[in-house]
Amino acid sequence: MEYLFRACILLVIAAVDASLTFPAHRLLQFDVGGAELGSRRAGFDLRATGLNGGVKEETRDLSQRLVVLRAVNLTSSDVARVADLNRAGALLLVLPRARDPLTPPAARALRRLERSMLQRRWEQPVYFAIESPEVRSMIVFFYSSYDLILHSNNQTIILLLLLR
Repeated sequence: MEYLFRACILLVIAAVDASLTFPAHRLLQFDVGGAELGSRRAGFDLRATGLNGGVKEETRDLSQRLVVLRAVNLTSSDVARVADLNRAGALLLVLPRARDPLTPPAARALRRLERSMLQRRWEQPVYFAIESPEVRSMIVFFYSSYDLILHSNNQTIILLLLLR
């Protein structure tokens, strides 16, 4: 029995390779004239995924996934497609750093996306993170031999990397 207990502990230690923590901000939730707008849910504990083929080519059911999207050049219909048609379990939109220059069209597109995100109710948790080395590392791991599990406590997203 003791050997079985030790073996279980070793398996857990071997499975968790590394972790990253980065700040994230949840989309507001508010009511206007009786209409519930914004992101109504906060917590999640899901495997993360990127969209290899792009938003329009994605056909998978993503209900058990946190979908990570780069916000630059996204439209509100792109985000709605992933949330509604692909049934994403949660969304994380990665915003460019303030010091990264944006072209005027890209800046306008981000402002349009921001306004549109606040004009509807989102059933899934929707978070925003500023691009950072930790966030870039997470995106790199999508295309490696790791599974990513992300957990939210409303202010910080914790990422666990699991060997496949």
